[in-house]
Amino acid sequence: MAGVQIGLSWIFHCELYQNQISTVLRGLSGVKSHYKKDVYPLPRIDETLEALGGACLFTTLDLRAGYWQINEAKNDRNKTAFTTKRGLYRFKRMPFGLTNAPATFQRLMNGGLNWTTCLVYLDDIVVFTQGNIERHVLQLAAIQERLSAAGLTLKLKKCVFAAESMEYLGHFLSKEGVRPLNRLVMAVTEFPRPKDVVEIKRFVHLAGYYRKFIEAFGSIVESMTRLLKKDTWTEEQEFDFSRVKMILTTRPLLLCPNFRLPFRLITDESKVGLGACLMQDQGRGWQPIAYASKVINDAEANYSITELECLAVVWSEKLFRPYLYGRAFTIITDHAALKWLMTCPNLAGRLHRWSLTLQEYEFDVLYAPMWLQMLYRGHLQLYDRRSADQVGM
Repeated sequence: MAGVQIGLSWIFHCELYQNQISTVLRGLSGVKSHYKKDVYPLPRIDETLEALGGACLFTTLDLRAGYWQINEAKNDRNKTAFTTKRGLYRFKRMPFGLTNAPATFQRLMNGGLNWTTCLVYLDDIVVFTQGNIERHVLQLAAIQERLSAAGLTLKLKKCVFAAESMEYLGHFLSKEGVRPLNRLVMAVTEFPRPKDVVEIKRFVHLAGYYRKFIEAFGSIVESMTRLLKKDTWTEEQEFDFSRVKMILTTRPLLLCPNFRLPFRLITDESKVGLGACLMQDQGRGWQPIAYASKVINDAEANYSITELECLAVVWSEKLFRPYLYGRAFTIITDHAALKWLMTCPNLAGRLHRWSLTLQEYEFDVLYAPMWLQMLYRGHLQLYDRRSADQVGM
């Protein structure tokens, strides 16, 4: 920072604390409306985690002071000026809170470090290796060389080198796969029973961060989201509330995808919602890569079972398109009519449209009765109390 000795048209207030300046959002909120938005994208967390498949050694690197390693353009420094009881000051380095700061920083990091052995999410850098420690050290040396060339420095005490497991972006990573982070799971399991609509939204949003770990998440929380319209908390909501907590306490494991191996997609449907599980056998039997679910709307609730099953396949293939498009895979279903639908020449209406959509993909349909499906997926069944009573859930 530097003192300002000349008149300014940009002045903002901030709060000073010992060893830091609180300018995030509050201090610089006024300047945001005067910036042209930089739409450079941040990485998707799920795609970032998927890239770590097969890794057995991890190093996390943390940049010292993050954004402050980037110089502000001299002509723009006055736009970050702020008042204090000791006078006017302005930033010489990019402060936290500027609307384009994340995009600027991500562009810089991607330009220097976007390799297949290195992942970058803002100032969090992960170096991962699928080989031995010698290879890992060579990768670290190459990345440190790139950081030095860009004038970026690390905060050594926050770096972790050559670990067999690590915490990253709210997840626990190891060579086995991805699990929810224990302390974030505790935030869900210790959440008190919601007393109003706001608390219901908070709980569903909090637990929803790990929805890919929870089979039929959308159907399980449907009884709670129904209360957002009008209803009262009953044993039904209490059961589903506890069920979400119980599933997360097991810290379920998801594999990182290996795109050299085939995928299997299991779909399920009910009058409550749709469910899907993407699986892969990486030498330890078929295990889940991701779960997905959605609550069906009123119009979809009137579909026949055949239409719902076809809708489940279309929806799940679109959702998992990055994994499945351009690759041969297998769909496992307990609905025998789906195989007929794929070859029937006289379809009409939405079944015809869905059939055309599915022609983009290369897949086989494996009919498996419910008992065989449950062997494939361990316990996968779209949550519905009517079916739960039938299978003893």
